[in-house]
Amino acid sequence: MSKLSEAIKAAREKAGFKQIKVAELIGETQSNYNSMENGRRPISKATIRKLANIPGWPLSEEEMLLLKGMESIGIPQQALLAQLTDEQIIEYLCRRFPDEKDMKAFAKLVLKRVTPKT
Repeated sequence: MSKLSEAIKAAREKAGFKQIKVAELIGETQSNYNSMENGRRPISKATIRKLANIPGWPLSEEEMLLLKGMESIGIPQQALLAQLTDEQIIEYLCRRFPDEKDMKAFAKLVLKRVTPKT
């Protein structure tokens, strides 16, 4: 199971939703949604946006995009982001997110997570 799938399942449980309710809210069948939660079906950016818009959903769109982005470059843990140089992060963002809005949201979240607190 992917980190994104795990996070979505945990978010649904935290919000107190049944799979069937979330599936209805995002326009999917319960079977398709179950496959997403169990990592057998990819989770698109459009689905992430729909999940983030569910009232009471505990994950932001940016958090879910970060997890999806980390999976696509093979970073298994958020802590490993601290090992990337700024240049590597920028290069990755430019390749991964041609849409400027998505790139800015991802960059903001990455920098927030890897910048030491003073």
